[in-house]
Amino acid sequence: MVSRPESRRGQLILVGAIVIATVIIGLTVLVNSVLYTETVGSESINNRISDASQSDFEIRKGVRSLILRVNQDERNVTTAMVEGRTARNVERYSRLLGEVQATARPVGVIVNYSNVSTLLGTRIVQEFDAEMSNHNGGASWSPMPLSEPHKAIGWFTMNVNVKNTSQTQFAIEAENRSGDTLRLTFNKTVNSTIRINSNASFLPTPNPTTECDPSNNRVLVDVVTGTAFTGDCSFVGLDVMTGPDGDDSFNRLRFIDGNEQEGKFSIVFNRSTAPNATPTNLVPCAGASRADSDPCWHPVVWRANVTAAVSGEDLSYTNQYNITIYSKNR
Repeated sequence: MVSRPESRRGQLILVGAIVIATVIIGLTVLVNSVLYTETVGSESINNRISDASQSDFEIRKGVRSLILRVNQDERNVTTAMVEGRTARNVERYSRLLGEVQATARPVGVIVNYSNVSTLLGTRIVQEFDAEMSNHNGGASWSPMPLSEPHKAIGWFTMNVNVKNTSQTQFAIEAENRSGDTLRLTFNKTVNSTIRINSNASFLPTPNPTTECDPSNNRVLVDVVTGTAFTGDCSFVGLDVMTGPDGDDSFNRLRFIDGNEQEGKFSIVFNRSTAPNATPTNLVPCAGASRADSDPCWHPVVWRANVTAAVSGEDLSYTNQYNITIYSKNR
């Protein structure tokens, strides 16, 4: 039988159509594969960036919280002891953080603390109940060295023993570098609350007054933020004198009539103009002859220099941080 030309042309057209369809399908699969790979690659990069940001945040937060606890834990310490305790605790934190990360994903984390680039501060502390006078019994005195102005105050808490506090006013006076002044007065009322009056050069009159209720016969206040830890009262705190970024500092901080109030307190400031300067009007907590109830000073870490190295299959980097332990946003 002889094939017809029309039949052969039809077969060729059919074969050609199949080939073209196959090529189109192949190209479609190839293009989709490229687009999918690109999308997955972009998502992977974004995930790595997010993981790095989260790791940075957790490391800074963890180190700051750790060093804050080390600073406040013990008063009878020297500079060498503070630096050694901080380095050992950061090393332990690094090891534990690495173990936690390893259980979640194959990532190694090493955190190192450097004493060389770390900035020290000073903590003034009265750890036991007593009048808020200095170690010589002076009722009006300055916890901060007057010879070294322009200090940032990063921590100031008072734990007032209401029962043994007088109805006569005890006052705290502060002046910042800009010349703004704040006078806070504290006294016990007939109802055994603590009345706090704020008299500030930058506030309109009448001056705000608040009363803080005691808990177990005590009132615990944060003088920096102007709040009670029970949350029942608030007043003008030192942080309103430091600017929006906490970048202003203080020329003066004084206690007036400290013999009228009994309790405990803790103040931390930096050593901005003279890194080796220490309070000359107080004795050091370590190695000095003093009563346990006397206020004293000891060194703390104000700003820590930390290096973090993170390594894994899809995430590896090294960052260096200068972590301010006593920041305004704490």
